[in-house]
Amino acid sequence: MSGSKRLIINCGASCVTAAILSPSGGGLQVERFVSESLHYDYSDDDAWQNAVAAALRDLTHTHKLSGTATLILPGSQVLTRPIRIPHVDPAKRAQPIAFEAQQNIPFQLHEVVWDSQEVSDDGVETEVLFVACKSAVINEFCASAAAAGLVVEHISAATLLDYNALQFAYPDEAEDTLLINIGARSTNLLFANDEGFFIRNIQIGGNTLTQSIADSLGKSFGKAEEVKHK
Repeated sequence: MSGSKRLIINCGASCVTAAILSPSGGGLQVERFVSESLHYDYSDDDAWQNAVAAALRDLTHTHKLSGTATLILPGSQVLTRPIRIPHVDPAKRAQPIAFEAQQNIPFQLHEVVWDSQEVSDDGVETEVLFVACKSAVINEFCASAAAAGLVVEHISAATLLDYNALQFAYPDEAEDTLLINIGARSTNLLFANDEGFFIRNIQIGGNTLTQSIADSLGKSFGKAEEVKHK
């Protein structure tokens, strides 16, 4: 793959999709877009990683994909928290962010891989969105990608994609915006305006509806999923 092209693989709760993007006229062009469904019991959260590993192998083998890739984790695997810190130089933010984050997350920082994105900065105080994922999940995720012949260049969180896509597509949008992205396991709510943004990930998604159908009809989760799509 040429240096100007990027392979992006979105590992969701129900499918894995891959896109090859290239710059074109100040924008992006989708050169290829392929998808593989995940085959596992959606009610079993622990089965997701193995299903993703199998889908990555199928995806790369069937569609001849290889090389460096940016992988995207679903919101159900990521913890996000808005954090406020005193205004400091961006190069010096890591320590105050880590201190504030440790007071607001249910894990020790050494148990997670984390990063942050600036939301707003008024010169006195900076608000950032803290994003973290358990190290064990990241390590297994990277191992699955390597086994499929991929080299992980970046890992991004799906919870940030909506905001980044909104900024890219509508850079001059100043009005209050609510963007709702409903996934299989969780739903991302994005509130954005010209002053910043707020992201909330709630653990309710398409699978919640499937389980409700299963309970109402007395069917298995798999059968209820078929009913939902009819």
